[in-house]
Amino acid sequence: MEAIRSRCGSWFSSKPARFLLLCGVSLLLMAALSGAAATPYAITITDKGSCSLVYTSETDPRRILEREGIALGPQDILQFDGLQGWEGAITIHRAVPVRVYADGQAYDAASAGETIGELLARLGIRLGDQDRVSAPLSQEIAQELELQVTRVETRRIQREAAVPFETEEIPTQTLAPGKSRVIQEGAAGRKLCTVEQTLADGQVTDELVLAEELLQEPRTRQVLVGNDTAPTSQLTPDQPLELDTNGNPVHYTKKVTGKATAYSSLGRPTKLVPGCVAMDLSQYPRGTQLYIKTPDGSYLYGYSEVRDTGPAVNEGIILVDLFFGSYEESCLFGAKTVDIYVL
Repeated sequence: MEAIRSRCGSWFSSKPARFLLLCGVSLLLMAALSGAAATPYAITITDKGSCSLVYTSETDPRRILEREGIALGPQDILQFDGLQGWEGAITIHRAVPVRVYADGQAYDAASAGETIGELLARLGIRLGDQDRVSAPLSQEIAQELELQVTRVETRRIQREAAVPFETEEIPTQTLAPGKSRVIQEGAAGRKLCTVEQTLADGQVTDELVLAEELLQEPRTRQVLVGNDTAPTSQLTPDQPLELDTNGNPVHYTKKVTGKATAYSSLGRPTKLVPGCVAMDLSQYPRGTQLYIKTPDGSYLYGYSEVRDTGPAVNEGIILVDLFFGSYEESCLFGAKTVDIYVL
């Protein structure tokens, strides 16, 4: 044993042995260093909310993902802010499905990190000044989404429209209370309307009338309504009349009794109104003020003025001819004996 030690010791002390030992140690050290240099970077990968740590010598994030078997979609976003010393982080923003309805079509797309406005521009969907989108254009797309694009436009049109007629009720003593009679049928008029329409996807949603031009006046429907207290005359005296308990004027110059008939303009233009009467102008000049009623008070024509004349009154056939607003009402009156109070 001593002999072996003596021989080994002498061998290790020789120059060739020491050289071989130094080479072996160097080779072992280089192998260790090369293994460490093969994976110098620690990279954290975040994908769909989960994280993983990998060691690599790669610095290109796409090659790192490729080696890890992680694929990117066309709209996915890779975020890599570079290396900080021996560490780095890769974040993958996965695109979410978005469906857009516009112009009668459905557009399917995937988006990540875009705003709604940017997505519409990418899809080639242009918006007019009045068009509406179901979500703000500045909203960032972060989850599955459906969007509706509504095309809005305004236009002006002209069209004719009916003008409804009104109904006028005329109280009269020529009919019994509760009775009525149509003396003139109503007819709608016509007008030309300038209208601004608002359309959403081609459907009218709102209208605003900008102007109206009357083309034809409506004709009022006139109805006689029985009223035994309403005087026929539409004239009013300058001073209120004082009547006694029998409904007769307290102050008057004379009273005459005679036959009264009725007439109308038969639809022709006239300045006469109910309350205007025709009498013999030689005895009752124009403007003479009267109060006319039947002796028993069953019919009240009321305050009147002489405004007309005619053959029948001039010849003494009748005392007075009473004007009515319609031919029908004059026929209903017929002829009556009246008291005329000259005021």
